[in-house]
Amino acid sequence: GVRWNSDVNWDGGVYLQSAQEFAAGRYAEAVATYSKFPAYSLLIACLRPVLDDWVLTGRAISLACMVLAVLPLYRLTRDLFGEPAAFWSSMAFALLPDTLLHATLVIRDPPFFLLFLWAVYFAQKTLATRRTAHLLATISAVVASALFRAEGLILLPLFVGTIIGQAFNGTRPPSGRQMLERVEVDVS
Repeated sequence: GVRWNSDVNWDGGVYLQSAQEFAAGRYAEAVATYSKFPAYSLLIACLRPVLDDWVLTGRAISLACMVLAVLPLYRLTRDLFGEPAAFWSSMAFALLPDTLLHATLVIRDPPFFLLFLWAVYFAQKTLATRRTAHLLATISAVVASALFRAEGLILLPLFVGTIIGQAFNGTRPPSGRQMLERVEVDVS
């Protein structure tokens, strides 16, 4: 339902309460308050002294993460489809109502989304370049995203399966541009 005159979304109150417990040094209570994914509350507790306001700190984290999410989205789209597609996909993302909504709430989704987009970007770079640094960045971003939402772990089996598939048939996946060149579009 709709909450009129509310400063914080429903689950935001739980994250803030847990963050206050972290800040007070009551770690067991902080984790007990929200035991599933305490990383978001811990992040709020760590950054709260900068802004001196619990709600503002949570919102600032969300805003920063949603703004920064444009970077991996742009780079991924540029690598796969070129500059124009990267520009327009980034513009569309920035103007999506859900992006704007998530940027103002005290929720763990924006940090998850930012880290998961970096994981996808580095996974694509790993497949394209086969560099160990990209592989390590992929794994790090997946693990970091999973600290905010369990869905972050879904990339690991997909990524490993792709690598195994490439090893068996000795090929690299086609780039986004190559896929587009294979598709004939009839606009008549």
